[in-house]
This record gives sequence, C-alpha cells and structure tokens, in this order.
Amino acid sequence: MSRPVALSVLDLACRYQQQPVVQGVSFELPEGDIACLLGPSGCGKTTTLRAIAGLEPLTGGRIQLHGRTVSNAEAQRPPEQRGLGMVFQEHALFPHLSVGDNVAFGLRQLGSSARRARVEECLALVQLPGLARRYPHELSGGQQQRVALARALAPRPALLLLDEPFASLDLDLRRQLNQELRRILRQQGMTALMVTHDQDEAFTMADHLGVMRGGKLEQWGSPEQVYACPASRFVAQFSGSTNWLPARVEAGALQTALGPLPLPAAALPAGALELLVRPEAVLLGPLDGGQPARVLSREFLGGHCRYRLQLACGTELWARGSSGHRPGDQLGVSLMAAPAVCFAAD
Repeated sequence: MSRPVALSVLDLACRYQQQPVVQGVSFELPEGDIACLLGPSGCGKTTTLRAIAGLEPLTGGRIQLHGRTVSNAEAQRPPEQRGLGMVFQEHALFPHLSVGDNVAFGLRQLGSSARRARVEECLALVQLPGLARRYPHELSGGQQQRVALARALAPRPALLLLDEPFASLDLDLRRQLNQELRRILRQQGMTALMVTHDQDEAFTMADHLGVMRGGKLEQWGSPEQVYACPASRFVAQFSGSTNWLPARVEAGALQTALGPLPLPAAALPAGALELLVRPEAVLLGPLDGGQPARVLSREFLGGHCRYRLQLACGTELWARGSSGHRPGDQLGVSLMAAPAVCFAAD
C-alpha cells in the first residue's frame, strides 16, 4: 500500500536576474522517507530547496505539501506558514540566546513546562543532554550543528529541509553526524529533503536520490537505481567511479575487449558505444581465468586496493580487489554478470 505524498514538485522553474536557474524539476517524496538532491555547485539544488521553503519565488510550476499548493508562479505561502524545519550549513544559531532558548525558539505556542520538556527531549535526541544553559560560542562546530538540528526538530515539522548541513565539518565528524541524522529521522518517522554535493553522504542517507545538473533534474530514483542504471553519462560519472569500455553490437551480442555480453533490454543509441563498468564489477583472477591484463598501479585503501589495469588491446581500467597484486603482475580479467548499461561514445 502506497503512502501519502508529503512533497510534490511539478515542473518547477526559478530565475535569477532573468537567467534560468532551475527548469522543469519534478519529483514526489512520500511521507516518512528521506531524499537527497545531489549535484555540483551551481546546479540549482539549493535554489530548489529554497523554493520549497518559500524563500525563492517560482516563475513556473508548483509545489505542494501534503496535497496543498504552497507555491506557484502567481502566489506563494510564507515560509512560516508551511510547517517546515530547516537546517543550514552555517548553523544560524542566535549567539545571544542559550542553547535551550535556541531550541525553544519555535515553541512559543507551548506553555513553559511543555516547552522545557520538549527542549530537553530534543537535546537528548541529538545527544546533548544537560547543555541547555550553554551558549553557542561555548560549543564545538559539531555540537552547534546538533543544536541547529534540535531546533529544527522541536516544532515537529511536517518536512525537514537540510542544506549541506555538515559541509563545514571534518570528514570523520561529518560521517558520524550523517549516521546519527538518519537514525533520528527514522526514529521520529520524519520526512526530509537534503541537499549535498557529497556522493557518499547522499547514498548512505537517502531513500530517494535526485541528481541535478545545469538547473535540471537528470534522474530521480532509489540510490541503487541511480548507481546501477544511470540515466546519463553525467549521472554515471557523478554517482561513482566509472570505466568506459568501447563496445559494438555484433552477432546478437555486445562485443567488448572483455568478451561478449548479452544485449541490454533497453534500446541502444546509434553509432559507437561505450559500456559503463564500475570498478567493483571488474573481476581479477589468474591469467588463464579471463582476458590478460597488466597491473599498472596499486592504491591501498584499507579494506581493499584500487588497481589501474591495462588490457592487451591497450584499454585501461580501474578495478577493486584484495591487496595481493603488485604493479607489473599479469592477471586474468572478466566482468561480473550484470545488465549492460551503454551510452553513445563521446
């Protein structure tokens, strides 16, 4: 049974100084799910988020929250009337207010005892119990971002919007807070939309992933769909490491330097083709176990190694494998059985 749609974005368009910034963006987010908009700087993902929040006017399309239109090209509901929570990269805490008063900022409709209880509950939720009387300048960057999250969660928003909330933090702390955020959102059953340029962050966080480029949404789907069946070369390259293997259709199969593969179910583009091969799909074995290849380089990455290989035909590939190989070694290379994904050759 399908769940109600919390957020519906239909043919969204925004301009800045008469220049199109977002064009034709459409997607739906069910209640209780987490989505990420992923893309490089300037692709329109933050503008899309700000439009959903009511901070950017629309020049086309519409935005609906729980079936009610809150923005279109003619009118928009003010941000404070949308029932949203927002967390920004810069924390945006009030420096003159204590941690507790920052968290309580959106709870003025509650009585004092209920407000205190909700503040304590939210601080415990983000693992900052007992810090209500501190001030933002007394906290670390990670703690400040936890306070910002607690403040956004306190009014129990219908939708939480997050604009690169951990981008200013170091990598280890960013990963830790990313995991904690997902746990909190799941625990609270909250619907959330996050903007990020970090692929790992998006893949570990999202139930739904949208990849943006040049103001347009190139693909919307599950992280697994986006990774395994990218809709474009850009999505393939932005969503993870890629190899591009020349291919051609011949004798009812897809012919490659690593042998023939079954033709994909989807129609292939005309002309020269390139097969998308993820490094983990390149299988390494004994020389007689596949196409001959020589190890050009090896990078030790802890749990695995990253290898640069050269096939007998001169084609080079990245592969992942155990640490048992060294530059100069001769290996046999084959491909993991998986549906072929091809694009027109550049």
